[in-house]
Amino acid sequence: MIYCLIAMTAVTGFISMGVDVGRVQLAKTELQCAADGIARYAATGVLNGTADNKAKAVDTDYLVDGVQLKLKNGDIDVGVWDSATKTFTVTNTNPNAVRIIARRLQSRDTGVPTIFMRLMGQNYVDIQATAIATYVTGTTTTLTAPSKGNPWLAGMPNGTVGNTFDSAPNNSPSQVTGITMTPGATLNFGFTGSASYYPGTQPFDPDGNPGWIINNYAGREHGKSQLYAPLTAVVGVFLNDTQPNLAGAPPADLDFTSPASRDFATLTPALRQPFFIGNGMRADGTTLQNFVVPAGATRLYLGIMDGQQWSDNSGALTSTVVKPTQITTVK
Repeated sequence: MIYCLIAMTAVTGFISMGVDVGRVQLAKTELQCAADGIARYAATGVLNGTADNKAKAVDTDYLVDGVQLKLKNGDIDVGVWDSATKTFTVTNTNPNAVRIIARRLQSRDTGVPTIFMRLMGQNYVDIQATAIATYVTGTTTTLTAPSKGNPWLAGMPNGTVGNTFDSAPNNSPSQVTGITMTPGATLNFGFTGSASYYPGTQPFDPDGNPGWIINNYAGREHGKSQLYAPLTAVVGVFLNDTQPNLAGAPPADLDFTSPASRDFATLTPALRQPFFIGNGMRADGTTLQNFVVPAGATRLYLGIMDGQQWSDNSGALTSTVVKPTQITTVK
């Protein structure tokens, strides 16, 4: 009987401590969510020196264990986030990020109170959570997708022949300039103009001729995958710094044969994978489509869709390319 009482007491003690542990874990989760949210909002003030004020303007909006969070000066740092080394350096020189260290500490009279752990002499538990958010200003540039631009010649040296009839640089697609290709960033397009696949034939708008789905007759050419898309539609292809035909096997082919396949909200193509852009809008004609820059991308080229002999195409398609402002929680 005595052993049973001892055992029951021990079990009850463990269960009671479990209540406190569960409460602390929940508080940690709430604190991390608070740090993330505050960091993202404060990041909007990184460039104009208002990050500190912005963080303090919203900290009390967050409840942790039922108590309003309150940041102190040492909890907010502005600095530089290095994405290559994944390190944060506190500095006011060209900052691009803000770090929030949210704390619930006994020394601040905000430690998470315990119930059963008090029997062991621990009345409070200290917790903290760190979040770093970066701010990248949006950029805009205007460019043209040339009708004579063969996407499969993208990134290839001068003199390279494409699909028998074309050659670089005369039939190379145009490279997007004025916008840094940031992996994970979103690009938006708004193409206008028209192009035809042969002199004297009917020109089509940036969405191309939906009644004529075509592919590159040369197949997977110069390290790039095959593409099925409307004739003369605007096409893009992302590359890294490696010459594409030296970068390994081509990725999977993309097929934009059906109207539904072209009415996407977001598209994330791979490197060396030509993709349909069209006018850059969904079927409703007003909603912009999002094109996500793939990992490793440093370049984007634009041309139009054809099966062969881009050299006899005519017309041009122009667009404003927008890279929206991006706020990212990086840690």
